[in-house]
Amino acid sequence: MKGEIIAIGNELVSGRVQDKNTFFLAQRLSRYGLEISSIRIIQDNEQAIVECLKNACNRSTFVIVTGGLGPTEDDLTVRAASKAFGLPLKRDPVSWKILKDYTESHNIPLYDNVKKMANLPEGARKLDPKTPRAGFSLEFNGCFFYFLPGVPEEVRELFDRVVLEELLNKCGSRPRVLTRIIKVFGLRESEIENRILDILPNFDTVSVSYLPCFPEHHLHVTAKGKEEKEAEKEFLEFVSLVSERLGDFVYGYDEDSLESVVGDLLRSENFTLSIAESCTGGLIGHRITNVPGSSDYFKLGVVVYSNEVKESVLGVDRELLVRFGAVSEQVARAMCEGVKKLGETHYSVATTGIAGPTGGTPDKPVGTVYIAISGPDTTFVRKYLFSGSRTEIKTMTSQVALDTLRRTLLKMAEK
Repeated sequence: MKGEIIAIGNELVSGRVQDKNTFFLAQRLSRYGLEISSIRIIQDNEQAIVECLKNACNRSTFVIVTGGLGPTEDDLTVRAASKAFGLPLKRDPVSWKILKDYTESHNIPLYDNVKKMANLPEGARKLDPKTPRAGFSLEFNGCFFYFLPGVPEEVRELFDRVVLEELLNKCGSRPRVLTRIIKVFGLRESEIENRILDILPNFDTVSVSYLPCFPEHHLHVTAKGKEEKEAEKEFLEFVSLVSERLGDFVYGYDEDSLESVVGDLLRSENFTLSIAESCTGGLIGHRITNVPGSSDYFKLGVVVYSNEVKESVLGVDRELLVRFGAVSEQVARAMCEGVKKLGETHYSVATTGIAGPTGGTPDKPVGTVYIAISGPDTTFVRKYLFSGSRTEIKTMTSQVALDTLRRTLLKMAEK
């Protein structure tokens, strides 16, 4: 049972908006053994949509379409579907009642362009019969079409709640599919491949794809097999072997983030953390606090950009700043120990550097960064020279800082 995805929107074709829907849909569908043969992104052009729908109907068993269901003039998907399949537009009684009730209860004028959202091709069915949310399905010449809105949050909710279950029921038997994302930081893609290349031919049901996700790499491992036990056995064995080959460059799997893994390590030992940031401007603290429950271990974060604040808040000796400069091993160490003392925490992290694009010197070029980690027994500082844009340098600094903390916590746990 092969399908395809069509994303509609001028903003997608022009690059003004990043398309998140096709990524989500393709990932979800493949996870359940539903094969996607193609993904198309087309503009808000009625004839282009008509042709795309006609072609899809001739080559696919199911098609998922996103975008173009709103009330404005550039929302053409419903009308295009009507033309493509020769199905007249009719006012859907369910959609009309919901729309009227909603506009009345929210005191919204029922303009003609709003009324059109209750029109569907003959035989179409509204996907969500309880809310005004756009979205409908129809079957034409044995092909199942699902038309979803373009808003990513609405696509995810409607697909998971309605569409996926319907598709799985319609497709019948399908191969058992197992997937895992192995998340790696600190190795290049070529280095990852060289470490695992020789084991790939030994696993017939397993495939691997490499996805760079700056500043890390993700290995998407997929196993397909009609025999569930056979597929699962090979899958687990392969993931275990790959993880062994890549060692501690693997920081997590699937939904793990580097910050969530660090948080779990801190929580497991009842350790607390404080952070002092200069060049990263609060990015590390932002990542740490993106994790639910981070208040269990994160106590303090400060952004100390000026030398005066480094002195007054963290107690960095002025002589260090004058003699070595703010971007130096000595100041990074003082910042790290100062914030740990201020927060009364077990661990602390500090960053200071030159993110660019200006501010570099021959001795300290743009990208020069010092990262300090302080634990219960010692403080250490490492110097780096990162490259890229200002954002890339800040991102890489935060990533290396978190990964260094992760490795430090792992070593502590082994003692």
